[in-house]
Amino acid sequence: MSRPLPPPPAFGWDLLMETRDVTHDEETGLPYPEPTTERPSDEELWAWVFDGACPATDGCEVEPDGTCPHGHPAWPRRLRIV
Repeated sequence: MSRPLPPPPAFGWDLLMETRDVTHDEETGLPYPEPTTERPSDEELWAWVFDGACPATDGCEVEPDGTCPHGHPAWPRRLRIV
């Protein structure tokens, strides 16, 4: 008789979010400009993803997976949420 699998290890969302900051565009390999706005809270990030619009790392309004004309990625894109 087989035993049930053990539960997965504890997962810290905060730890995941802290380590996901991406400094280069995955498609082109080029570095992103340094953010000029503060990193948003996790609640703000998820609200923006579901809203369909959010600020880029310089404050421009873009889609969650977009990049503004100045080369700054949307916060969800930079943090690999989308």
